[in-house]
Amino acid sequence: MNKKIFFYFLFLSYFISFKVSSQKTYEEFMALGAQKSDSGDFEAAINFYTKAIEVNPKGDMAYSSRGTARIKAKDFSKAIKDLSKAIKINSKNSDAYYERALANAYYGDYPASISDFYKVIELKPYFAKAYYNMALSKGFLEDYESAIKDLNKSIDLEPDYGKAYYNRGYWKELKGDYQGAVEDHNSALEINPFFTESYISRGAAKYHSKDKTGACTDWKKAVELGSYIAEELVNQLCD
Repeated sequence: MNKKIFFYFLFLSYFISFKVSSQKTYEEFMALGAQKSDSGDFEAAINFYTKAIEVNPKGDMAYSSRGTARIKAKDFSKAIKDLSKAIKINSKNSDAYYERALANAYYGDYPASISDFYKVIELKPYFAKAYYNMALSKGFLEDYESAIKDLNKSIDLEPDYGKAYYNRGYWKELKGDYQGAVEDHNSALEINPFFTESYISRGAAKYHSKDKTGACTDWKKAVELGSYIAEELVNQLCD
């Protein structure tokens, strides 16, 4: 073989192998996106997930992950579009439904959020956070009765879910169930003794049930934890 032809083919094979080895795979771009998202660099994460989509346009997890990164970057409109695309590719992608539910809630579309949470629960019936966040959306719509039922389920699935006790107590207070509210805040504070909002809400429930001393004790504890709201309550309502 002519030496020039031999070296030409040798160079060509080296160039092709170098080009192939230098191209990142879908999985590599996904991993890089996850690393950037975990470090809080959401724009870089979005760029890597976009590259993953370019490599594999049918990869539902790339759309789902990019949508999640866009939620964290507070770009809810684009996040919803990405998550909807992920669901279109894979209708069993429970993570995409969950993240879209959160995005819709952040966007203020609570009925759409609730609809997505129901789908999440259909796919993952033991997911306590889905019940909890669905309850929050229902709370914004003032559907407290249904929200409390969702929190009951969330607590059944995750008995140490302090925020679920807090929100259930808060809504019980709004419904006039002051004793039930106090009991839920007791549970929240057993789980987290530094839960400032729970001291404030338990104090409100006690105040409405004519236990002014107990209310002021709770609000003063919240003041110790740095709450300006509790400080105003103490100044206005406590001796």
